[in-house]
Amino acid sequence: MADYRVATMNEHGRDLGRGQLDDVFGITQVKGQAKGPGVTGLKTQESPHFEGQKLNLVLGDETVSATTGKPLARSGQVPLIIVNNFGRGKAVFLNVETSRYPYDHLQPNSHTSLPDVLEALLRMAGIKPPVRVLDAAGNRLPGTEVVRFANGAYEHVAVFRNPQFDDGGWGDLPTMPEREWAGSIDNSLLERDARITLTWRTPMLTYDIRGKRELGKAAKVQMLLDPWSPLVMTRTPQPIPPLRAETPAEVQAGSPLMVTLQNKAPLPDGTFRVVRLEFVTPEGQTYDLYARNIRLESTPHQERFDLAYNDPAGRWQLNAHDLLTGRLVQTAFT
Repeated sequence: MADYRVATMNEHGRDLGRGQLDDVFGITQVKGQAKGPGVTGLKTQESPHFEGQKLNLVLGDETVSATTGKPLARSGQVPLIIVNNFGRGKAVFLNVETSRYPYDHLQPNSHTSLPDVLEALLRMAGIKPPVRVLDAAGNRLPGTEVVRFANGAYEHVAVFRNPQFDDGGWGDLPTMPEREWAGSIDNSLLERDARITLTWRTPMLTYDIRGKRELGKAAKVQMLLDPWSPLVMTRTPQPIPPLRAETPAEVQAGSPLMVTLQNKAPLPDGTFRVVRLEFVTPEGQTYDLYARNIRLESTPHQERFDLAYNDPAGRWQLNAHDLLTGRLVQTAFT
């Protein structure tokens, strides 16, 4: 952390030098400062809730000192979190060593303050998480990743565990060399089911895709997070119209089969649905050769399958998995 130069450019396209970055962050370098035995939060107008808190942070550079920047935390004479008014915004300098965090977030009794500090700084900028993942005690669940996708008026949310695979730079921190799938890294904290609560800012209709169930209009749902499989949900302001799948009653072997997919009501503008089509033979076996994913921009949509002359005769089943809702739609043909 001693060298905080970065590759950045100013509005005229020139490299920003070290002195210019000092001005941005409101800092300078002073030798001979004494650090303290711990880190204490200071009372400031920017973030008063840091006041008096004992923060579990690792100091980065003992020579950093604040000029125009306001320290939010100190270790002795050395500031660790510095906020500086610059232009029309604020610049934040974290004089904190962060390389331990990939190790700390895997420890069941970790007391690192880094996630809470970052959340507080983002909150100062008016940034709040649109969805939170809480454990059974109502605390932030570590080692979890949330990914959100926009689909027109709908939103898809995936929640999954985020194991650590790279143990580079851990130095003398304890490892588990007997482990094989992730080297010497102990991911056992994440390798178990977790009872979680997902919370959003506003209630919306929520569909559990992989669980194949509708959760109703909710801003909070409780679920079981598997260590190896994601939770996938669709959230919508209005109910998702059902899907209809149709086939001819009979089709000749060696002839094309036309499958018609139809929304029972129009989807909102700019919204599409993905349908997984799978076939089951008269003997009850899944026939992977014809399985495919279909993206429906509009309906009715017809999908062609060229059947083989030697496909078994009899009653076939078509399973249409709607990946918007998790619903299964079935039809059959001979």
